[in-house]
Amino acid sequence: MNRLILILLLFALFPTAGKSQTIKITNPVIFPPYFNHTNDEEPYTTSSFYRVKLKNDSIIKIFGEINLSENIHCLLIKEKEKTVGKIYANETYYINYLVLGANTGIIANTYHDSCWLFQQTYDDSILLYSFIPNYDSKFATYFKRSNEDKLYVINKENLLPYVGNDYELLSLIRREKYIKAIKLINKKLNTRYTILKN
Repeated sequence: MNRLILILLLFALFPTAGKSQTIKITNPVIFPPYFNHTNDEEPYTTSSFYRVKLKNDSIIKIFGEINLSENIHCLLIKEKEKTVGKIYANETYYINYLVLGANTGIIANTYHDSCWLFQQTYDDSILLYSFIPNYDSKFATYFKRSNEDKLYVINKENLLPYVGNDYELLSLIRREKYIKAIKLINKKLNTRYTILKN
């Protein structure tokens, strides 16, 4: 009985749940070339409890996992390991990844109606974002300056303007050590700021 009520509630809240439909992808998710979300050597999971703020202003708490296998990401609603519904990124304002079912966790805002991006760093000049609700920067896929709004895919072309003629940074970027390069840029910018401040 409870399962039937849950399914009816899900279909009322999400009319697209369980229905086959063609989705027009206007802002596809971009996975940088170095990001391999099928790498078994670095396993991760997106399964957890989530608090979801829907575009009808309601907030729900569900257990599920983020489906990263399609260009438009969705949150698969799970019940006893079965998928009973889907919530697409463009149906939400944000999702909140609740660590071990707690009431607080990592918040991800909806990005271009195609995915959720979790902020991974907070006090740096260049901030990192990921599709994965994890603070480990190895999963970062986007970056932005802390004083700007625009997000950039982590790649050579987007990072080169930040390095100038710095041989150490250029070497890291040429070897596709992008996260190491960003951490070093932050370290150098923070050091420069401290020197100027003093």
